[in-house]
Amino acid sequence: MIARSDIDEALDDVRPLVAADGADLLLGEVDAERGEVTLRLSLEGVSCLECVLPPELLHSMISDSMTRRVPGLVGVTIDDPRLAAS
Repeated sequence: MIARSDIDEALDDVRPLVAADGADLLLGEVDAERGEVTLRLSLEGVSCLECVLPPELLHSMISDSMTRRVPGLVGVTIDDPRLAAS
């Protein structure tokens, strides 16, 4: 079981990874029983898509950071609109 407050704190800690380029990470679904969360990468304020961390690196860094900080979190999915466009 994962706590929403732990997720919110961990999300606040990883947001700077994309905020410097004008992007944001938004919390989508939380499956507290399975220990999984879905985040959505928002690119609304981004003028340079190539400047945002590449999808694979972004997922790896965020997933590693959040699973270390949130007890019980075992899976992080990131909905990245750049992947749908390719």
